[in-house]
Amino acid sequence: MPRNLDTIMSQINKDFKDEIIRKGTVRDDYDRIPFSSPLLQWSTYGGIPLGKVTEICGSEGGGKTTTALDLVGNAQKKFKNDWSEKVAELTGQYDELVLAGKPKEKLANSVKEKLDELVERGPKVCVYFDLENTLDEMWAKKLGVATDDLILLRPTTQTGEQVLQMAIDLVNSGDVGLLVLDSLPMLVPQQIFDDTLEKKSMGGIAKLLADFSSRITPALTVNNCALIGINQVRENVGSMYGPPETTPGGRSWKHLCSLRIKCQKGDLLDSKNLRVPNSTQCPAGNMVNTTIVKTKICSPNRKGASYTLNYEKGIDVVYDTLQLCLQYKLVTGTSWYTFNDPQTLEPLEDENGKVLKYQGMSRAYEFLLSEPELLEDYTAYLNEKFKVNN
Repeated sequence: MPRNLDTIMSQINKDFKDEIIRKGTVRDDYDRIPFSSPLLQWSTYGGIPLGKVTEICGSEGGGKTTTALDLVGNAQKKFKNDWSEKVAELTGQYDELVLAGKPKEKLANSVKEKLDELVERGPKVCVYFDLENTLDEMWAKKLGVATDDLILLRPTTQTGEQVLQMAIDLVNSGDVGLLVLDSLPMLVPQQIFDDTLEKKSMGGIAKLLADFSSRITPALTVNNCALIGINQVRENVGSMYGPPETTPGGRSWKHLCSLRIKCQKGDLLDSKNLRVPNSTQCPAGNMVNTTIVKTKICSPNRKGASYTLNYEKGIDVVYDTLQLCLQYKLVTGTSWYTFNDPQTLEPLEDENGKVLKYQGMSRAYEFLLSEPELLEDYTAYLNEKFKVNN
């Protein structure tokens, strides 16, 4: 005879048509949207989670929008791949049931309905709220964003409440996989919207985001949608003993975030990714330094990483891969760089038996760039290491 507790637990799950109560804990294995840079992949254990909130903050020119757009481009690819795989899976199921004949006819029709609905809805989409009205289409394309498929909103006279309600409605559609708010300080509450500059309003966007946080959380979970909030860094004026910098939005927003990443502009680079002085007139790119301010989705032992940004190509994935290869001994050396087998970590040799060894980071980078198969092998090796707590 079941215990009273077991009966009540079963009834709760039946009433809400979901397993919301169970005995024991289950390890959360989040489905993630990946970064292009393997260095950011490493620091976040594989990307940002779906169904959760991620904040990307920093000062002006720090790389906040660039980092977010990189995720948008990768999310679009992921959603299309996931959709294609699901269509293929249902198609296979339907074909098997049809071959089974009349005994499976009812089940076949059910699968066909699911398949038709999936095909009609298409892949999940990305929504970008350009609250600052500064999104650069050409730069977004360089970062891999399919701009024709992007749902872009540029509110004009809408209040913060109206904008955030739009966000909630879009997530609840079930068709959105990633929604970006760029940026949070541009949300103007109705109270402030109606006041003149001479009047001071208490709370600002903190209360607005507190209300939003409580309402968006279940919507993201149910619809398996990721939310990115881009935030600014401000000087913490009047705080003598606290941190020198803070971000707008209040504490509720910070508590809501499962992952918070701070971006800062790093060293300037030339065309070979070598550091150049800050006085350089025409640099080819710069490093983007990231810090994991908060994480509830993985171990906090990887505090951040720096990725390579080229103004013509976007994120230099190959150069960043080379940097991570050095960390995992796939490539060894300081001035001369030896390329090793990802299975044995023994030095690789060319067809003449000569060890693959190159002087200088630039030559090593050029070699890896010219060897797509080796790059693919290294990437596969690193993809497994991202998830390992080392």
